[in-house]
Amino acid sequence: MTRIETDGFLSDEAFGGRAVFRERFSDVFSLVEDLNRVAVRKLGEAKLADVADGHFILYLLTIRIIESFEAIIILMERGMLAPAKLIVRPVLEALFTLAALEKDKELIAKYFGKQSEAQFALLWSSTRWRNEDLKKVFKESKLEAKYIEKKKERKESPPETLRPIQWAEAAGYEDFYHLHYVQYASFTHSNLRTYP
Repeated sequence: MTRIETDGFLSDEAFGGRAVFRERFSDVFSLVEDLNRVAVRKLGEAKLADVADGHFILYLLTIRIIESFEAIIILMERGMLAPAKLIVRPVLEALFTLAALEKDKELIAKYFGKQSEAQFALLWSSTRWRNEDLKKVFKESKLEAKYIEKKKERKESPPETLRPIQWAEAAGYEDFYHLHYVQYASFTHSNLRTYP
């Protein structure tokens, strides 16, 4: 049997600790499992054939929220509190976006604008590579041409986007943002507060 001292949270001992955490916090695990069952059941009721246009995005966001929620539960079962907290921020972002899009389908353009911004940020980042082999990949894979094309597109028609606070406001979750999102966003950084 592998031990925490040698294999950390990948050890058999850590896996065995799952029962201890589940027993100690049985009421919490019972609640989150019930919530998860409701979410998975609702997701199962969605028919992909019926999901059109912006509804497909709602479907994908729901999957992301449920899978991330389940990941948090799995981490909590092993006592991995800090990594579990890291996942809360993207869950909240997806939740704000999902709720806002449910209220106002017109926001779908801003959602796609957000995706366009993320794609451009990746392309811009590849222009910063200093390693000669990576620079060669940048040229040969036509990333440079794609970056120039996207830069021109953005100048002609800048994408409209919303920040997480704006998605939360559009969803009616502004207080939830200030109460929870800001706190959990801090766990993504390597400050001492991220560790229990």
